[in-house]
Amino acid sequence: MKKLLIFTSTRADYGILSTLTKKLKANQSLNYEFLVTGSHTLASFGNTIAEIRNNKEPIFDICEFIVDSSTLKGQAKSFALASLSFSEVLSRKKFDAAVILGDRYEALAFAISCYMYSIPIIHLHGGELTYGSKDDGYRHSITKLATLHFTSTDNYKRRIIQMGENPKAVFNIGSVSVESIHKHKIDVSKNDCLDKLGLGSDQRYCMMTLHPETSSNSESSIKAINNCFNALEGFENICIVITGANFDTNGRLLNKFIKDKCIPRKIVFTESLGRENYFSTLFHSDFIIGNSSSGIIEAPSVAVPTVNIGERQKGREFGNTVINTSSSIIEIKNGIEKALELKELINRNKFICINPYYKDGGINLFIKTIEKFNFDKQKLFFDLEH
Repeated sequence: MKKLLIFTSTRADYGILSTLTKKLKANQSLNYEFLVTGSHTLASFGNTIAEIRNNKEPIFDICEFIVDSSTLKGQAKSFALASLSFSEVLSRKKFDAAVILGDRYEALAFAISCYMYSIPIIHLHGGELTYGSKDDGYRHSITKLATLHFTSTDNYKRRIIQMGENPKAVFNIGSVSVESIHKHKIDVSKNDCLDKLGLGSDQRYCMMTLHPETSSNSESSIKAINNCFNALEGFENICIVITGANFDTNGRLLNKFIKDKCIPRKIVFTESLGRENYFSTLFHSDFIIGNSSSGIIEAPSVAVPTVNIGERQKGREFGNTVINTSSSIIEIKNGIEKALELKELINRNKFICINPYYKDGGINLFIKTIEKFNFDKQKLFFDLEH
């Protein structure tokens, strides 16, 4: 039996990984445990470790390393402390492979620690581009440290091969989160969602998540979200449900700014809704606005238009329900109007939503590939033919 150590540091990556662990729990040849760290351990970001425990996930260890700071210096110190913590954890037990999703700095620290301990890395969502954040550097670095790759589109698969990875170790499985959405019936009513949020019966609402653009400064992030609020003021019949920013540099600053804007029964803020509540809330919304990858990857599969603001997601593949805007008030307002028009067409069955991240059978391919893969074989650089 192969033993996997699954790394999770945010509500976002756990939401995706939990779709895999539902299948892994029933598997007889793969065993797994979680290493829980990052914002999961912080009450100020929703104490999301509670969701992992409620799902009765096996937890190998919990690493607390975050320096309580929103500065680059604090983040750099957190990276160093994370490396120390992960090295101690990995010395205690032998795993056949480690599973890492995405592109965060603490994920890179974990990947480096695994590499030094000769623990093969299984990487999900590699090959993607997000020009508006520093994530590209972290993501591509993890790709070069990884042995086995699972991408979310064919274009991302080609990019990983272009980076010198062997095609026999690169598989497009789509987004497993999206596959799960397609197979999971959302049976929570809109009024149940509204009641949980403290909003009125049959109230129209949008969802908002706006993370810091880590390639720019705090002032630009604050300006973007302020412009977002100003643009939404013109749509008085639509309430706003906001989920908190992540713990990137200036994430706390953004959340404080948002909390100060909250108005009972009009603007609602929550650090985290949890996966099930998040998708049922998204399903009944008129549109999603901000710069979260969820608006790009998952929202098209619940037929919800996305107003994608700014540069953070620039470089990703987009489906036909994504409306890209700058962070100016007029462009955001125009984007909202287009999203509402698109939602009306969707509701009247006059528009077919296309999601490039959907691929049926991806979860089973992930499991079967790991079962058969020879992790003892040395990884070699793959040269493209000239």
